[in-house]
Amino acid sequence: MIRGGMVKKPSVLVIDDDTFILSVIESSLKRVGYPVRIARSGTEAFEEMGKRLPDLIILDKIMPDMHGDEVLLKIKENKKTASIPVVMMTADKSMDGVSKSLKLGACDYIVKPVTSDTLLLKISRLSKLMPS
Repeated sequence: MIRGGMVKKPSVLVIDDDTFILSVIESSLKRVGYPVRIARSGTEAFEEMGKRLPDLIILDKIMPDMHGDEVLLKIKENKKTASIPVVMMTADKSMDGVSKSLKLGACDYIVKPVTSDTLLLKISRLSKLMPS
């Protein structure tokens, strides 16, 4: 994203109930200059989005309070959040699970365990597709 002649990295909201994964992703993204916020549940994610909308969301598929697909569906049904790209994160390698999330509106997915390189490549690619 380019603003005022400078490249601005998109803000990222990472939603996962695993605090270790959250801390690894947060530190990986912050290290290369992405503004990052975290949420440990779907409920917390909607609270965060109520404060400020992110440019991109990384969303865990399996969470205890609200399944990731349910969170994704609510994001895509809301006019304010529908255009935010969502990358699903899952340990489920089945194509059925991945296909379902893509049909619900996810733009991409990452299979856990997530490597920093994979995560950064996907976010960088998506950043180039986002409007300025």
